[in-house]
Amino acid sequence: MLSGQREPERPARFNNHTLVLSLTTWAIVNGATALPKPTIVAERMRQERGQRFDSGLRDRACYDKTKNTLETRVSETAEKAIKVLELLSTYDAPVRLVDLSLGLKMNKSTTYRLLEKMRQLGYVRQDEPNGRYMLTVRMWEVGVRAFRRFDMRFWARPYLEKIHQATNETTVLAVLDGGEVVIVDKIDSLQAVQTFSPLGSRSPLHCSSLGKAFLMTNLDRLLLGRTEPLQAFTPNTVTTFAKLRQDIAVALEDGVAVAFDEYREGVSGVSAPVHGVEGVALGAIGITLPTSRAKGAPLAKAKAAVREGAIELSRALGRSEI
Repeated sequence: MLSGQREPERPARFNNHTLVLSLTTWAIVNGATALPKPTIVAERMRQERGQRFDSGLRDRACYDKTKNTLETRVSETAEKAIKVLELLSTYDAPVRLVDLSLGLKMNKSTTYRLLEKMRQLGYVRQDEPNGRYMLTVRMWEVGVRAFRRFDMRFWARPYLEKIHQATNETTVLAVLDGGEVVIVDKIDSLQAVQTFSPLGSRSPLHCSSLGKAFLMTNLDRLLLGRTEPLQAFTPNTVTTFAKLRQDIAVALEDGVAVAFDEYREGVSGVSAPVHGVEGVALGAIGITLPTSRAKGAPLAKAKAAVREGAIELSRALGRSEI
């Protein structure tokens, strides 16, 4: 460049139009007889496009990282808050902050922030004299509203149908009521010879597969207040606690409870408990069938179908560890 002449400022961003205009102006000012070769122009354009592309990738990567970090933090905070509520629900009296912190394995400041937020929302109350924490009635209200919408039959129906298709036996769902089991839903067998288990029918805990399924999750509490001998309905009815505990131990090992001719002669059953979040049985699901078919390969197939159906239903209801 000649003395006294200066190179004009170039645009910060280059496209085909601005680059050609800039090069033309430069050539006129500097007395050039020709523009740079096309390969030089093309190379400069490629460099500029590359810079813009790399910058866009960096911006996108930064955005994705920030978004993922925020989502992770929100998820972790929600999980911690739920754990606080669940732990508080296990206490019968107000709890100190330090005890909650130790029980949750979280530092006191994090525990306090979560409690304070839930106090503002009305789910937790702090006692004035000692500053201890407890759940409010609002938690109970939420639970009641959820329970009103809970219909075991609605949740269990797909699994009843699956067991029925696998076994072609009468498939039943039962709940516990007053120390007995009550059938609340069923699908009848299509076979010529089948068992009769009407809706609303009841059976004792100690001599039906449905009852034993409940005993698999809470044996001692459900037998509390009962005395030997247990009532006999057939020659095969279990009437002693020792034999009943032995049967339940086998059921726990096998994952299903069985009863052969114990409540009604000629009728057998295979059942398994439907676990809730806390592990206690919310219901029992199983099959009833003629004793003549309750053996060999059909029995093994029935056990597998009932066991799998109960596990899947329990998971659908929120139970993760089975």
